[in-house]
Amino acid sequence: MLRLLGATLLLTVSVGSYFSYQILAEKFTEFEKKSISSNLDAADLLINEQLQTLKKFAGDYAIWDDSYTFMQTGDQKYIDSTYTYEVINNVGCDFIFLIHPNKKIALSVISSDFLDLDKGKVIISTQSTVADQLLNDLRFNINKEYPHSAIYFINKQVFILASSPIVKSNGSGPANGIVLMGRKISAERLNHLQKLSQVPFNILPIAGIGEEISFQDHQYHAIRVSKSTPPFSLHIDGIRPLYKEGKFAYILIIINLFSVWAISLLLVMFGLGHLIIKRITFYSQKLHRMSLGEQSDGRLQHSGTDEIDFLALSVNELLDEIENQHQKLIRDALYDPLTSLGNRSRLSEQLKLSLSLLRRKTIQSFCLLLIDLDGFKMINDVHGHPAGDQLLIVLSKRILNTIRECDCAVRLGGDEFAILLINPQSIFMAEQVTERIRVQLALPIEYGHKTLRVSASIGLVYLEDDFPADIQPENLLKKADIAMYQAKQAGRDQVIVFDEQMEYLLNDYEKLELDLKSSIDNEQIDVSFQPILTADGKNLESLEVLGRWFHPKLGLINPDRFIPIAENARLIRRYTLGVLKKACLVAKMEFGIYPDLRLSVNISVQEMLEDDFFNDLHEVLLETDYPPHLLNLEITESLFVKNESELAKPMQQCNELGIKFHIDDFGSAYSSIARLHTLPIDVLKIDKAFIKRIGEGGEELIRAVIEMAHSLKMKVICEGVETTEQALCIIELGGDYIQGYLYSKPMAISELSMWLHKLNYNETREKIIP
Repeated sequence: MLRLLGATLLLTVSVGSYFSYQILAEKFTEFEKKSISSNLDAADLLINEQLQTLKKFAGDYAIWDDSYTFMQTGDQKYIDSTYTYEVINNVGCDFIFLIHPNKKIALSVISSDFLDLDKGKVIISTQSTVADQLLNDLRFNINKEYPHSAIYFINKQVFILASSPIVKSNGSGPANGIVLMGRKISAERLNHLQKLSQVPFNILPIAGIGEEISFQDHQYHAIRVSKSTPPFSLHIDGIRPLYKEGKFAYILIIINLFSVWAISLLLVMFGLGHLIIKRITFYSQKLHRMSLGEQSDGRLQHSGTDEIDFLALSVNELLDEIENQHQKLIRDALYDPLTSLGNRSRLSEQLKLSLSLLRRKTIQSFCLLLIDLDGFKMINDVHGHPAGDQLLIVLSKRILNTIRECDCAVRLGGDEFAILLINPQSIFMAEQVTERIRVQLALPIEYGHKTLRVSASIGLVYLEDDFPADIQPENLLKKADIAMYQAKQAGRDQVIVFDEQMEYLLNDYEKLELDLKSSIDNEQIDVSFQPILTADGKNLESLEVLGRWFHPKLGLINPDRFIPIAENARLIRRYTLGVLKKACLVAKMEFGIYPDLRLSVNISVQEMLEDDFFNDLHEVLLETDYPPHLLNLEITESLFVKNESELAKPMQQCNELGIKFHIDDFGSAYSSIARLHTLPIDVLKIDKAFIKRIGEGGEELIRAVIEMAHSLKMKVICEGVETTEQALCIIELGGDYIQGYLYSKPMAISELSMWLHKLNYNETREKIIP
């Protein structure tokens, strides 16, 4: 172990030292670059100073009236008094040329030093082959804008040239030529400039772009390209400023590396065994015993004096958090987050437990109540969902205050509750408790300045110790559901006890389930279509597909009745895929009239969450050869909100295939449009409850939904439109599509073709006869 630890320490210290050296070397390099850049700045500044000085002299000569007069008269006195060797030497140039606008030389003054002749003289002439050659080498352009000074390279020699137009001292009149002054940067002058700047620089033709500093071993090479016109480059070659210091730092780091490693290893060898390993081993063994359930106290003992004790404290806190989270998971799995009552899973567990206790004669009876609130949907539609939520919370508290602690109250979902009364003395006592619950639920509730009131239809199932041995919790729930349904049929706000006369209803429920399964298996579910049109009612957007079940004996059964049966019996997936298959085949037959006929199909969240949903849906589309991009899937908002995170994956799979998603009954679940926008949703269908309120103040809410949806690139369908006034209002509010009885009720397959032909004729006629 110590070998491993020593190797680990050495590796850790080595890596740390390596990175420390890299950082130090980088800092050294940055400092060196700044120092070298400063040298370039000094050389650049000195060269610019030379350029400006010569430019100033050229400007002074150019605005001298005598120079202007000479360019016109050629006065010899001007030459004799002005261009002497001393004057040329003081100006610091090697030659001065006065050039006519026609590019002919008016005067050439050249130092004898420049021509390698006897020193102390100037060569003055009006025609000079040296001047002509220099101008030719420079490719000098007299029409260029002046004054100007720059570095030029002539036959690999460096020159500073400055020029300025010859004008009157007051600036009047046209330029009468230019003054051109030049200075050769000889080796002697370059050496002088190097001493002045204390930088060993060279001036060379342009090489590279901007500033470049490169290093090679202990030397460096720096280049900076000037921004003058024409450009030139400064070059510096030298010894790196911090080369020796960097080598010395590297040696120190190596020495520190081995020193730190050796000292750390010694400390670990002597201190680890006594101070750390024994205690950690002790805690590890204790945690192992706790995991096996052999430790009774379940927590690590500590005094809080050092890091190991703090580790034990942290482990204890982690164990507490795990326990709290475990309890929270249990609570989330078994309790309703809004009302804090139990949920369906909690009821199922309690029913199984109660049946077990009843079989063992531990209890003599129990009673199951199924409660459905009357008028709750109206509370949501009129007063909003916050009011509905507050009502559910208050009613839940009333239920808890009415029953005993040993009883169990749960919320099954929406406005449906269930209560399990444990061991009531008799059915009479159970009915009394149920009646008190009904009365409590019917009492008014204050919400702001409003009074909310609902009633309750309650189904009661009483079970004693002589119950059938094969009865299951599902049977009890079906019985309670039938009793509750009878309470609603009898006028609501009542308590109905399940009795022997209702057994036939239970049989009918089970028979209906079997008949539904048979109809789905034999593809006997019919389809109807309701058009979704543009807001002006002229163009077809899509057809909503609606399943219709005609029972051979009972006739047409409302979807509100058989869809819950299909969901409870796990038939909803096969039902939806069968409806979709029929609808796709019908739509394909109508492609002659509408080649891009879209379909909108309602889909259950339950089936979307099943593993093979996407594969089965894709298989139906392939089998019917129906284009996926023409299919819309509609999800009810209330179910979508509860399962938003789980739906993300199947929705994304469908979206990649081209399938669009609509949110149906928008506004019924009080969800956020911004949150819906995080998923691939294209259209919102505003719930018909809001459309009915047009003319009663519902317009502003519809407008707000439309504007928010449009800002998020979503379209809006308004469903349930029944009057022309509603349609005109929706057009004014900016709605995109309309669905409702105003234009068409749901149509059977036989009616659909005629309706499409008629709509197609009207569309064609409008195009021909505008």
